[in-house]
Amino acid sequence: HWLPASGEKMRKAPILFHYTNLAEGMTEQRLETDVYVPLA
Repeated sequence: HWLPASGEKMRKAPILFHYTNLAEGMTEQRLETDVYVPLA
């Protein structure tokens, strides 16, 4: 749980998931995902 230890606080905004290699037939296990957490 890195967030409490980081000293950062979350902003009231949605978390964004960006699938960098999304293609037809790609299995969920092979997806590469960038996760953007909105910080205050």
